[in-house]
Amino acid sequence: MAAVRGTDFIVSEENGKSYIACTDGKVFIVKNSDKSSVDIDAGQEVYVEPDKRLTVKDLSEENRRGIENILDEISKIQEDIRKRFDEERERIRDDVRTMKDENKEKVDEQRKTDKQNVSNQKAADKANRDAIAGAVKDGSDEAKKAIEDVKPDINSVKPQIKKPQVKPSGE
Repeated sequence: MAAVRGTDFIVSEENGKSYIACTDGKVFIVKNSDKSSVDIDAGQEVYVEPDKRLTVKDLSEENRRGIENILDEISKIQEDIRKRFDEERERIRDDVRTMKDENKEKVDEQRKTDKQNVSNQKAADKANRDAIAGAVKDGSDEAKKAIEDVKPDINSVKPQIKKPQVKPSGE
């Protein structure tokens, strides 16, 4: 087990043996089998093997170069990831801007269409109101004429009612 204490370090494991090297800071290492522990500082390494004691050594030149190469590769990978991230983020931003512009155009077109539809509906409604008003007026005139046409001559159907003659009383 290893606990990080503000450092850069490398761990490798093969066939039950572990290698830990510290390049910056400090690493606290505990061997699980016997709970023995050590701290290693920058520039130090330790091999963890079953049935062997933990022994801290200075990094060998070969291991130092290997670690530097690994760290350089990691740095290059990080830079590449950052570059691709920035490019993708910018592409996404461009896509969002394009979508906003397209949506704005669609909304503007819909507004224009809606305004024209409202204007057309108002004109159709006015035409309908005028037609209804004309029909009512024409109908009113026609109704009056029909009444006049069927209006019987009241005098011809009036019964001839005669007033009874009333005799004065006392006669």
